[in-house]
Amino acid sequence: TRLSSEQIGKGAKYLKEGMEVNVIFYNGKVLEVELPISIALKVKETDRIEAIRNELTNLGASCIIDDESIEFIKLNKLNKNYIINTYDDHRMALAFAPLSVIFPIEIQDPKVVSKSFPEFWNILEKINFSIDFV
Repeated sequence: TRLSSEQIGKGAKYLKEGMEVNVIFYNGKVLEVELPISIALKVKETDRIEAIRNELTNLGASCIIDDESIEFIKLNKLNKNYIINTYDDHRMALAFAPLSVIFPIEIQDPKVVSKSFPEFWNILEKINFSIDFV
């Protein structure tokens, strides 16, 4: 069945010709279109794949990203003074927080995690992460 972009929603612009999606129909009407995970990540708060690439690059990493993976080529000189941008996306803050095990990091708008995990920073402190809110 061929679907229109209106039926698919905001993920339509990321789909490629011939890409498989799961479609849930009821009485001949589209109820939901389940997009592949690589597409779903692009249509949430931010294009998470592109955001991760931006932040890793700004930290000094070289990487290649395609629709299914992130490959780290090498770490150039580490930029320890870079502030991680969350793009107002809670998962970006959650994803980059473990870097603090290696070196101190600063995350822009760390309270964004309250969308999904309000106790996140408190739990990290309980397992000896050093957290300072500035």
